[in-house]
Amino acid sequence: MSRRVLSLIADILWFCILSEFFAQLPEPPKLNYDLIPDFFQLPPGEHLVEPAGVAVNSKGHVYVFHRGKHPLMEFDSSGKFLRSIADDLFVTAHMVRVDPEDNIWTADIGSHVVLKLSAEGRVLLALGRMRIPGDDVGHFNQPTDVAWDRDGNVYVTVSQTSAAANFHCR
Repeated sequence: MSRRVLSLIADILWFCILSEFFAQLPEPPKLNYDLIPDFFQLPPGEHLVEPAGVAVNSKGHVYVFHRGKHPLMEFDSSGKFLRSIADDLFVTAHMVRVDPEDNIWTADIGSHVVLKLSAEGRVLLALGRMRIPGDDVGHFNQPTDVAWDRDGNVYVTVSQTSAAANFHCR
């Protein structure tokens, strides 16, 4: 028998074995949720462009971080648009989080900064240099995520340098 025929027979056997295996798996559980079409009530003429992140604060307000002309948008818990925040600060939205004090944290791979904003939208902290990429302690080259701990440490991951940084904010 040729190798091609043997290979075909082996493939058929594997298919039969795997088919029997997968046929015996239990049904996956049903998920109890409903998709709500058009939940976010955007202002006229506004569209979400490449949504990159979503976060919810303690009041149930939803923040959507996207790559459109108003990158950081706030909605109430029913999806009603409330406001856009700090439009001029963002270049390429990547990630948004809300900390336990309802501060808003963003990572922007285009401006090369991580920002901490108050719930009112004021800049409280900027990590990195705005629109200046780099590999040293004062710069980031496309920061991708941020986390914090209860001791005041801030952790940032950076895409282009394959690094993670730790800051102790006093």
